[in-house]
Amino acid sequence: MAVITVRLPRGEWYFDDSRQLGPAGGFGAVYEGHDGTGRVLAVKRLHLSAAGAAHRELTIADELAVRVFDHVLPVFDAGQDPDTGSYFLIMPRADLSLEQYLRSQGGPLGVVEAVRILRQIVAGLAEVPDIVHRDLKPGNVLLHENRWKIADFGIARFVEDSTSVNTLKDCLSPPFAAPEQWRAERSTAATDVYAVGCIAHVLLSGRPPFPGPSMTDYARQHQLETAPVLSNLDPRLRSILAAALRKPPAGRPTLSRLASVLADVDDNPTGVGGELHALRQANAAEAERASDIEASAATQRQRDRERNELIAAGEQVLKDLSHEMAAVARHNAPEARINSNERMLLTVELGEAADAAKLEIELQGAVPPNVSFARIQWEPYAIGRVRVLQRRGDEWSQGATLWFMRLRGGEARWYEVSYKRHALTRGPLIGPFAIQDVGNDIYGHAEAAAGPGMHVIELESGPTAIDDEMSGPFIERWLGRLTLAYNGRLRPF
Repeated sequence: MAVITVRLPRGEWYFDDSRQLGPAGGFGAVYEGHDGTGRVLAVKRLHLSAAGAAHRELTIADELAVRVFDHVLPVFDAGQDPDTGSYFLIMPRADLSLEQYLRSQGGPLGVVEAVRILRQIVAGLAEVPDIVHRDLKPGNVLLHENRWKIADFGIARFVEDSTSVNTLKDCLSPPFAAPEQWRAERSTAATDVYAVGCIAHVLLSGRPPFPGPSMTDYARQHQLETAPVLSNLDPRLRSILAAALRKPPAGRPTLSRLASVLADVDDNPTGVGGELHALRQANAAEAERASDIEASAATQRQRDRERNELIAAGEQVLKDLSHEMAAVARHNAPEARINSNERMLLTVELGEAADAAKLEIELQGAVPPNVSFARIQWEPYAIGRVRVLQRRGDEWSQGATLWFMRLRGGEARWYEVSYKRHALTRGPLIGPFAIQDVGNDIYGHAEAAAGPGMHVIELESGPTAIDDEMSGPFIERWLGRLTLAYNGRLRPF
């Protein structure tokens, strides 16, 4: 037996590193130990090293050792061992964890037992209102002195405050982590309420509300999906647990409200009859409906965020492309007048002002999110325009629409598309021109022009990719048209 001595602020402690108590968790492993007098203890060695924690003080014992708790596991000592540099917590040895107990039962618990366990967990959270646990799960709920008690208060906060390398997100317990934790946002008491809701699903159904299995799956499910309904429950219990799993923290019940409802269900299991029972059933259904609506709203917010980020990235690509074209024009035509602003990304003029040839690249911004070219499988995100104006000789212009879009489910990139009027129609726009030049309903015309059948507007050319490896041909093509316009030789295709 290899006995290791640990020296901490409140004394010396001993443990056997061959006698691990249960599997290692996200923050460390627990070993059987003692205090030298024969009292059996649990010694938790944190994964965090001295270098990782930057020698910060582990103050959990200072915060918890002086208090008396009913449903929080005491901490006798905590800190850094000077000999090894490792961080330790010294606690009483519990009989087993809630995770081990559930495994031994082989399935969900009865409602009465589940509610009483939940009451003790909530009571433990309420006993330490100034500390957010942040890693509440069945493995951190321990049976000690015939009571279920919460362990590991303060460890998650210590890790979060100590290091940017071992981030708290890397140590999340995926089945029980709240949406805000997946976004690396600040944890509050509502974060622990969400974990209680997840634990309740395990107790009452035998599985967590979101099954994963990958980290990506967990992140999506917790942030966007609706938890399954816990059917055949007292409507008071069903509604409060649905509320506990709401996506926005502000929408979840407080610990005191959660405790009150659990106590009411436990103390008055039959509830009320008649009309009031029906009303409670309706309330439970409404709580579940509200959770469904919020999950849908969260999904839409996530889609909006992703869309806006994609559009911003695409707009930057077009800006970079315009800068590249400006550099080419400046190098090859130093007499050209070159300007730009936020909307008109590039203006290149060559010749006397009265009859100068002019090239423009314009960014017009995001396509409305309700616009979809489903029939032709174009998914547009942003729109712009390129055109060349000829003023010498016959005044003429050539233009094309710049679409930032996905084609048939591919990657989003910039495409050039030029348009023309159908041969059997009359009008001043022969082509090539940008769809923006046709007036109203440009999106309807754009989809119809690229679709099957006849339409007043047709495709002249494209879609042709113009970004990344295709930027060179795009730049050369349009600077070539600028040269034609300068010489008065720009004509319809």
